[in-house]
Amino acid sequence: MEPPVEETRAPMFIAMDPPEHGPRRRTVSPVFAPGNLASMERLIRSRTIDVIESLPVGETFDWVDRVSTELTSQMLATLFDFPFEKRRRLTHWSEVATSSPATRETGTSENGSFRIASQALQNSGKNGSRFQDPI
Repeated sequence: MEPPVEETRAPMFIAMDPPEHGPRRRTVSPVFAPGNLASMERLIRSRTIDVIESLPVGETFDWVDRVSTELTSQMLATLFDFPFEKRRRLTHWSEVATSSPATRETGTSENGSFRIASQALQNSGKNGSRFQDPI
């Protein structure tokens, strides 16, 4: 019998409690400091307007893909200094990282993508360099 999905998912940062949450939060908190976000306000507003204005009028569309995922991937690419044109890879890797271990062990390329993403993000910005895409 398969265990419930909740038992097989990788722990997510957002759902962690202390003490596991602390070290991870310290790693990312400078990026989300009020001063840093305030300096990006114009960019955030501009991108939001562009995405909203690009939505079709009078027809059904996928809000999650066209708005939520698009805006999130745009901002994460900016924050991580990740190549903007490859920003949807961040979404893909996030989904792989938070999928069940059974899914990750199927032998698909997703597991390899997760390892590549982890390595690349760890190396991002070292020595003042931009992200180097290992693919």
